[in-house]
Amino acid sequence: MKKNSAASLLGATLLLQIALYCLQSAILWGTSLALQGSEALIYAYRSVGILTVCAVFVLPTVFYVKASGIGYRDLMHPVCPCPSDSRERKRVPFIFAAAITLNVANLAGMLTDALCGALGFSGGRSELSGDIGIQALAFASSVLLAPVLEELLFRGVALHALSQYGKRECVIVCGLLFALMHYELYPLFYAFCAGCSIAYFAVGANSLIYAIGLHAVNNGVAFLLTVADNYLEEEVVGGLSVAVLICSATLALVGIVHIAVTARRKGCDSRQAPDTDGIGTEGCDFEEKGAAGLFRGFSPAKPHTSCPNSPRQGAELAVYAVLALVMCFINTFGG
Repeated sequence: MKKNSAASLLGATLLLQIALYCLQSAILWGTSLALQGSEALIYAYRSVGILTVCAVFVLPTVFYVKASGIGYRDLMHPVCPCPSDSRERKRVPFIFAAAITLNVANLAGMLTDALCGALGFSGGRSELSGDIGIQALAFASSVLLAPVLEELLFRGVALHALSQYGKRECVIVCGLLFALMHYELYPLFYAFCAGCSIAYFAVGANSLIYAIGLHAVNNGVAFLLTVADNYLEEEVVGGLSVAVLICSATLALVGIVHIAVTARRKGCDSRQAPDTDGIGTEGCDFEEKGAAGLFRGFSPAKPHTSCPNSPRQGAELAVYAVLALVMCFINTFGG
């Protein structure tokens, strides 16, 4: 697939996603009106939300796979079409990557809170109900479902479509698209930083499962600390948050040292998978030494499929970005 075609198809996929999101919002609004004043409202709202969010992410993914002519397995290794190569390449140990991502997201969240406070803007994170059933639905949605669905579209599909560009562009654009997908201004910077971190390590590992794990850990820690507010004293929750911060920061520092040492180690082999299945390895040479090769230039990936060039040169992607930004303002200030 040519560059312009890939960007255009990704843009069309995301335009479908935003259309489905608007439909989901209408369904949830109708549900809240129909059950207004009912005790079952919050259960129904959460349940309908979980069911509709599957369509919001799965249908665009199916559209991209069918339109591009690839297989679903290709999304598991979105950067390089040679999965044997990804098994050979070096990756940052998961525990270090998770700690770095957690700290990046936490720092971005604190900066956002500080900025909102300085501007007198009360955005903030929503509180979680103390009802155990609601907490179970929230856990299923944010820790189990969201990492899979969001990574499938914004790391699997997006990285696959953008893999013919430079690695730096892949990471930044994926982070930006992931941030815009939240359709609110408050989490924009937080989601961008977290999305870039996840994309960074996902590209290095060339594994969607790796990205899903990082996303689940980040959401899981945030969920547990939120739930703790309902059951523990404020001082205890504060101490727990500090303990988590210290542990994750320590692991993150060790991870950064590990990455730096790996980057400087000239003896690391830039491995390349043998051509055992006739696929060939041209286009899969990332010139990677540990995490050091992540932001180096690389040869365009082997074409995933033949597709006519788009005269619009990815205009759909720009249209999606504008519409998503408009949605952010509407959801933030529209009441």
